[in-house]
Amino acid sequence: MLIRCGVYMDSKFLKSQEKLLLKQKEIVESDLVQVANKKKTGEKYEPKFIDLGQGNDDAAQEVTTYEEYIILEKSLSRVLSNVNRALAKIKKGRYGSCETCKKEINRERLKAVPIASQCLSCANKPRRGFRWTFWKR
Repeated sequence: MLIRCGVYMDSKFLKSQEKLLLKQKEIVESDLVQVANKKKTGEKYEPKFIDLGQGNDDAAQEVTTYEEYIILEKSLSRVLSNVNRALAKIKKGRYGSCETCKKEINRERLKAVPIASQCLSCANKPRRGFRWTFWKR
């Protein structure tokens, strides 16, 4: 057994999680390439714009497709960021520790959601700081 930031993780479990995360990273990057172009700097992506033609119908379809690509790119980029963060935690020996309370994240949760950064207790707490600011006008 290895002690990682107060969390007992055996190397076999960590290796299997790393393998799972690397596979997930490969899939997400593959999906991202279909809807976005990678920028030259960093790991940023830009949604693709597909030119379908000159007609009004073509323009409407272009806009609809671009809007879908924006949503997909943001979602996939967020997942990729979380995967990369989890892989970095494995390398630093911090994988499996809740970012909020620093307690151990349940192994079954990590198996189900390898990118989990919080224990179930912290993940289910209502967020502070969220406000309906538009009601204050």
